[in-house]
Amino acid sequence: MKLRLELTNNLLCISPALSFVEALCRERGLSEKENKQFQLALEEVLSNVVQYAFDNNEEYFFDVFITDTSSYIEIKIRELGIPFIWENAQQFDPTQIHSVDDAVNQKGLGTYIISRMVDKLEYRYLGVEGKETILIKHINNPQVTEYKHETKPAVHYTPEDIRVHLFEEKEALNVARCLYTAYGYSYLKFALYDPRYLCEEAMRDDTIIMTAVASDNEVAGVVIGKEEEATKGIMEMGSLVVSPVFRGLHLAESLALALRDEIARSGRNGVFTECVTIHLASQRVSLNAGLKPCGALINYIPNSVNFKKFDKQRSERQTFILYYKSITDRKSLIYLPSRHADKIKRIYERIHVAYEVLTAMSDLPAACDIALQRNDTFELGIVFVKQIGADLSPFLSRMLKLSEFKKTKTWCLYLYMNDPHLEYAIEEAEKSNFIFTGILPGTEKGDLLIMQHTTDVAWIREETLLADPEKDSWMLDFIEERYKEINENGTK
Repeated sequence: MKLRLELTNNLLCISPALSFVEALCRERGLSEKENKQFQLALEEVLSNVVQYAFDNNEEYFFDVFITDTSSYIEIKIRELGIPFIWENAQQFDPTQIHSVDDAVNQKGLGTYIISRMVDKLEYRYLGVEGKETILIKHINNPQVTEYKHETKPAVHYTPEDIRVHLFEEKEALNVARCLYTAYGYSYLKFALYDPRYLCEEAMRDDTIIMTAVASDNEVAGVVIGKEEEATKGIMEMGSLVVSPVFRGLHLAESLALALRDEIARSGRNGVFTECVTIHLASQRVSLNAGLKPCGALINYIPNSVNFKKFDKQRSERQTFILYYKSITDRKSLIYLPSRHADKIKRIYERIHVAYEVLTAMSDLPAACDIALQRNDTFELGIVFVKQIGADLSPFLSRMLKLSEFKKTKTWCLYLYMNDPHLEYAIEEAEKSNFIFTGILPGTEKGDLLIMQHTTDVAWIREETLLADPEKDSWMLDFIEERYKEINENGTK
């Protein structure tokens, strides 16, 4: 369910909105304590908007968007009020509070209190649409969580008891339960706990869901293939989950192979995975499904995200290894930059992709065509350069210095390898301390060359594990060499 409430900057409007959300939370099964905390957090945010975001002498309207699912309630407060300095709110440090005066004098107390009463608090700037505050509260859905407490007789399954097939709508609830059994509520993509969301996703042309189901209709595992607009033509194999009850039957490999074959039948050029390096099992599954490493995404997302089950987490941010397999006879058309030609050739050989080197040149356009994406939750920025232009260097330099991007720790720059000005772009990006970290072939618009810029966090090579280090550690060697050159010697 999705709702939109339009409120004015009048404190009298807050009470009806709170009453509605309170009734919704009670209906969705939140405990009295959780409900009260959520209302207090929402009241604080709405009060701040009404009292401080607008000129009190005039009437203004702002929107409250409510999304209700079986696994969470999300509230977005969107308004065109005075800008809010989010960095100030983040300065609050509870360890420095020794008296009432300490609490009063520190900035960000209100935001800190709100963050302690919800599962997620986020601020976003939306350009001409103003800014929004996002509050999320997870729901321990009885339909999902009660499954954990069911008393079941011991069952001993064999591989012959399991059937892997395309997702069926009737399996949605059991798929959500499988995810819950494996991860509790620690899984990053929390929308997958919602059976309705799974059904909606399965109907999309850019999504393929495969399930492993036992002979007694128990869902043993799931894997989801997703095609993004920016990488149209290839599909990511992700959200691979196997219930603990069924581990040891090699279901992860069976699901991966089934999805790979289904992606091939769909007419895509290839399949790729992003495997976190602290979880070697996912890398081995990729290798067994015929995928090979083609690059790394260093310091990609915060260590706190999604990996609570693993004991080996140490760094502030986690690194991923990209694995890829071509599933057509398509030959890649690329310009081969002299700066990294030896590495690029070796990657294409490793992933068994044929390529043809282009030589035709053209005049360098004055301006780039760029698509920029930000994810403040992951402190991640992604830049797709659709056309390389002469203004690439000043764009990158400005992007890295803008105060609104201060929270971004890692930048990923994607360059199309069929652009005749690829070498120029690499040279300009390296002036801004970007590092070449690999390629991603097969998209409809061309193969992608990946460069990264990381700030304020160390990348520790020893913590970046590989399933087959004998064959693939060289890919990390050249990344480490450039990383040390930038971060230890301070040279470009």
